[in-house]
Amino acid sequence: MFVSYVQPKTSDCLSADLKASKDDILFFQAVVDSGMVDLNRRQYIEDVGSLLVVDDSELNRKLLKRRLEKCGYHVDIATNGFEALQLFREREFDLVLLDIMMPDIDGLQVLQTLRQMYSMSELPVILVTAKASSDDIIDGLERGANDYVTKPVDFPVALARIRTQLRARRAELAHRESEERYALAARGAHDGLWDWNLRSGQLHLSARWHGILGFPEVEANGSNDLWFERVHAEDLRSLRAAIREHLEGKTSCFLHEHRLLDHEGAYRWVSCRGVASFDNDGEAIRLAGSMRDITQVRSSEPLAQSLPEHILQDRLSQAHLRKSHFSDFHYGVLCLHVESLPEIEARLGQRIKRQLLREIVRRIQICIRATDSLSWSQAKGFSILLEGFGTPVSLTSVAQEIQRELERPFTLQGQQEHISVSIGGSLAHAEHGTELACPTEAQRALEKARSFEEHAGCFVFIDGVGSAPPRIPSSSPSLDSASSSVLDLIANPE
Repeated sequence: MFVSYVQPKTSDCLSADLKASKDDILFFQAVVDSGMVDLNRRQYIEDVGSLLVVDDSELNRKLLKRRLEKCGYHVDIATNGFEALQLFREREFDLVLLDIMMPDIDGLQVLQTLRQMYSMSELPVILVTAKASSDDIIDGLERGANDYVTKPVDFPVALARIRTQLRARRAELAHRESEERYALAARGAHDGLWDWNLRSGQLHLSARWHGILGFPEVEANGSNDLWFERVHAEDLRSLRAAIREHLEGKTSCFLHEHRLLDHEGAYRWVSCRGVASFDNDGEAIRLAGSMRDITQVRSSEPLAQSLPEHILQDRLSQAHLRKSHFSDFHYGVLCLHVESLPEIEARLGQRIKRQLLREIVRRIQICIRATDSLSWSQAKGFSILLEGFGTPVSLTSVAQEIQRELERPFTLQGQQEHISVSIGGSLAHAEHGTELACPTEAQRALEKARSFEEHAGCFVFIDGVGSAPPRIPSSSPSLDSASSSVLDLIANPE
């Protein structure tokens, strides 16, 4: 504060009544002009704002204006209540110092008018008055004043209260701006927002969340039944499991795709993601995030029942994180390539190719669990994340089952067609440094499988730590050579 840099006489000067003597005013000016105040002004720079001083006393207005301006504030003055209200029609202020005892219209009437225009957080008002009874203070605060100082004004105290109110205002405006920015971004991305208080059980759903499902866009608060009762029965168990794993710290974020019942009684695909907050004891207290409608994306993909590639990458990251924290957690990756797909597309066209891909997805899903993740991309083909698989034999059994399903003929344009599929697989190990290591090894295994010219399709397994699993014989030797599937398990192929 200013008084820390001068003798006790200076403290008396700075704490004096606004109706200070001319000598006191000159002394204060001398302190300012000496540069001593500049040593402390750097701590006020963050508090610079536009203030309005309303007082019918010219001496009070000038002295307070001078002192505040020396602290870096921009200060306007009004001689009465009418002039103050007129200034508010012309410009905006960050804070008002308002005298109560004024002619014509007093400070409390001005305050009441201002509160019809601004909330307490939008415009802090500090009453400055000679009235010091508790009833007057309570009356002013109940009418919407943020704070109250009495005459004679102790300037350092008044300055501290101004700074406190401006900080609170800036924090409130920053918080509001942050919320508006996030809501605007979510609205631009057509995302709905949700916020779940895990202690009270209250779930808040944004207007856009309801709009996605075709309901009137109004916010709602209630239990989690507002959400869970609309989830498709086949998706509810995996949704709860994904939430539970995140709340237990097994995943870095909550991510799940499921179907929700909309206003017309149909199901829409949505992608939900969120993050939990925890108390000092590590207990989850809140889970909040966004929801996006992906129905159109799902229906427009050749493989409407497979995951987008970026979703699979997110799940691989989560699986890798769990593996790094829990030694008893295992997962593996299978990569599949349909060798005859280009030939079928060239012969039968793209529409038939898409039909074939959808049927391949359906057959693969017969062989894997609902909690496993299947993705397809034009560049990489099929990728499958299998959680809970910790041995080469368990991974191989899934590959064999997929091979058998895909060896059965497909009916395309009334004719039966056979396809050949090469598969590569790998298990995740503690030695893997990133989430990309396991799928990269599975891709290497797939490339090795495709290099066997004597086989139309085969399976190669790469064990990341070098242990060679047993050799598995051909799964269907009776099939013709165009669709035979030989399972070669090779450790660390070169």
